[in-house]
Parts: sequence; C-alpha cells; structure tokens
Amino acid sequence: MNREEYDKFRILLNIFDGKRQSENGGYPGYPGVITDVDLARHFEGQIALGFCVDTSSLNTQRITARFAAIDIDQLFAERLPIFEEAFAALKLERRCFITGGSAPTKGKIILPLIDGIARDRVADFLLWILKTAHGISPRLIPDSPRNGDLELYPRIPRHETDSAGVVRIGGRNIARGGDLESFAMLDGSPIDFSAIESCSRNRVVCTVRKLRGPAELPHPVRIREATNKGYSWDKFTTGVRGIFCQLMSFAYYCRRRYKAGEDALSNYRAIIEAIVRVSPDLDNPSPKYKDQRNPLKRELEELNAWGCVQREAIWNPKVASKRIPGAKRVYEALCYLVACRELDPHCFAATYENVADFTGLSKRAVQKASRTAVKHGLVVLLHPGRSRGKKRRGLSAMYGLIGAGETRTHVWQCACRSKRLQERFREAPVVGCSDPFALEPPTLEFWDLVRMNVRQVQASKAWALREAERIVVDKSKAEAGFKNAVGV
Repeated sequence: MNREEYDKFRILLNIFDGKRQSENGGYPGYPGVITDVDLARHFEGQIALGFCVDTSSLNTQRITARFAAIDIDQLFAERLPIFEEAFAALKLERRCFITGGSAPTKGKIILPLIDGIARDRVADFLLWILKTAHGISPRLIPDSPRNGDLELYPRIPRHETDSAGVVRIGGRNIARGGDLESFAMLDGSPIDFSAIESCSRNRVVCTVRKLRGPAELPHPVRIREATNKGYSWDKFTTGVRGIFCQLMSFAYYCRRRYKAGEDALSNYRAIIEAIVRVSPDLDNPSPKYKDQRNPLKRELEELNAWGCVQREAIWNPKVASKRIPGAKRVYEALCYLVACRELDPHCFAATYENVADFTGLSKRAVQKASRTAVKHGLVVLLHPGRSRGKKRRGLSAMYGLIGAGETRTHVWQCACRSKRLQERFREAPVVGCSDPFALEPPTLEFWDLVRMNVRQVQASKAWALREAERIVVDKSKAEAGFKNAVGV
C-alpha cells in the first residue's frame, strides 16, 4: 500500500485513535491518536495497531461506531461463502471487504460506516447479519457471537465480555509472528478502497427495522419493579386497600394496552402471578385487620379489581381510514406508545425515531405520515419541538390524539390544561404569538409559519404580520408578538 491508499483507508474507516499490540498479544492502556507514520509502520509490519471501533474513548455523551467488523477465528474459508450470501441478501456485498488473519483459518469482514451512527444500532445490525447467516447454514454459523470463534464489533455493552474495544485490520500479528495480511473484496477480487461506499445510517437503521419488524415496549418501570422485587406489608401503610388500588392501576394499564378481551385479562393475570412469586410476606396476616387471605391470590380467584375497572370508561382510539395507511400506522403507533408508557393521550411528546421503531418505517416516512394524520383529524400537533443547538437542548414534538367521539377543539382544550404543554411554551415560545393558549387548535399552516426563522421574518415584516393575522385568532396579540420577535 502507498501513501494515497493509507489516506483512503483512514477516511473510509474513520481511523482516529487506537492501541498498540503488546508482546503477549493484548492491547493494554488507553487509546492514543494514530498518526500517518504510525499507520505506515503498521502496514509495513513494524508495529501492530488495533483501531478503536467506536468513540467511547473520547468520553462523548453519544457513542457512535467508526466501522463494523466480523472477526472469524475458525473455519474462515468455509464460513466466508455463507456471509457472502448473507451480505448479498442485504445488498451489502460491494460495501465491505475482507482481510486475512494470523492463521489460514482466520479472517475478518470489515464494513465501513458513515461517521455518526449510534453504536447500539450498528451492534443490532451485526446481530441481524449473523442471524441471516445462521439461517443459511446453522451448522457452520452460530446463532450468537462466541469468544474465540466468531466475534462482532462493535459489541452491545450487555453482551460484552473481555474486549479492548479495538480491532486490528491489516498489518501483521507481531505477537504470533504472522505474515502481512492482504485485503480483498468480499468475493475475493482485488480491492479498490476508493470504490467502496460506506454504509449509511439510513441503511443500517432501516434494515434493522425491516428485519426486526415493529418494536415492542416493555412494561412500565413500576410494574417491572413489582414483578422483580415483589410487595410486602411494610410498603403499604393502608394495608389491603393500598394493594387493591395498585391492582386497579394494573387493570387499567392492561385494558389500555391490550384492549378488551382475553388478551388483556391473561396479561393482567400474568403480572399478578409474577408478583405473587416474589411476595411471600403477603401470605402473612394483614397488619391492620389480621386478614389471613393473600390479597394477590384472592384477586386471581375473584378478579374484584378487574371487575371494577371493567365498569369504568377509558380513552379509546378512533377508527382510522384504510385509505391513508401511513397515517393510520403512525396513529396506531402513537396510541400504542401512550398505552405502554401510561401517558396522557391528549398531551405527550414523541420523537420520529421512536415512532419509526414502533412502525418499522423510516424517519422520513414517519414525518410525512404524521402530517397526513394531522390533516385528516387523527392527531393535533401541539408543539413542533425544536432542533438541538449550541447551548440549547433539543425538544421532541408534542401531540394530542383525537379519540373516539372527540374533536380537535376538545383535545386542544384538554392539552392547554396540561402542565407539560405550559412548560413547553415557556421553554420554547411560539415566534409571532405571545399567547398560544388563546388560539383555536393550531393547524399545520400555523406551525409552518412559526418555523420561519427570524431572518425570513425580518426580510418581509409586513407579510409576516399579515399572515399572522390570517391564522391567529387574537390579531393584536399576534402583532405584538411578531414585533417583539423581529425587534420592530
């Protein structure tokens, strides 16, 4: 490799820092910056460098992956055709390359990435590639990574064992006296680093969503804690009454998440049975009235709390038209999010990425479908949020769901009474409107006007005031708000 190829290699894999291999084959110490001289010595075989696969060494708040690697320590020649078929199925065969290992039975598959993809996303992506290869040949490819056999980089922290967080690519294994390792395309053809296109974030995220399907949210924290730690009489000062109130809240949750029917009841029973297994103290008499009956076991037999909840009305979503499948899908995903996290359906915040995970769609598709849902009266956009800036945190959009028998005006009035929306308008004021609560339900046209930056408003103040008067109900307040915003 010449100097020009070194530069292409560094740019392609986002090489910045790494560790030097020790005599025993490990990579001790803290990562250091890799210079051009270090890279040249590495490929000449004078030293061996392990390149950092993510940005965890930089102590950044958001850890991203630099590149991805599949390290095969056994049966490389036999396994390579299987992975070639798996990458071809995902249309990634021209986006990766291979390199040899310290022995003929070893090798690596390297997948270059666009800089800035979250490490956990890439780790999930590699797991799905491994799952695809396992489906092709279960005999040769394991269903999960194994140290000393087949390893994936970057690793999800919960799956990580002993790892230095670096991967040696090219050069030679000095500790084992190996030869210089060559590069090739996945099919064995000569490599051209300039012809390899890095895998984009959209390809990684969308492929995982397509293969995985819609994500499923776990139970809320309070239910998970109850099923893990259990209940005791000391926790409930009101005795049986306090436990009965908890059971009613569980019943409400199951009704909202699983709708009516046997599915909701079976999940409700499963939650109580899990709590019973870790709550032996409730078999003792109650502290106040010395009742010998376990309140949880009694609920499983009599379903008293469940029966009380069945007589109460709960919020129900409206039936969305099948003519707008994207908007219908997003609306149902938002309803699912609200039910699983026990949010107020008339005022809550959600990101496009969260909704995309629940629907299996891309963020761009979710953004378009959300606007369609607002236009067709399924959702009210309460606040559009804002992007993250310098010394300013980003804010996700806030929505209100229009349920069965509800109107846009009703949802807006309910949202205006929410403290969360009041705090949002204080933190992110509406440019051009000093009192957003005096509005009718805001429309997409109104929020499109608000999104105009201050420069656009300053360029044509009269037009901005005229548009504000057309959309905003209180014209005097709108005029004052715009004057304050543009410094008239």
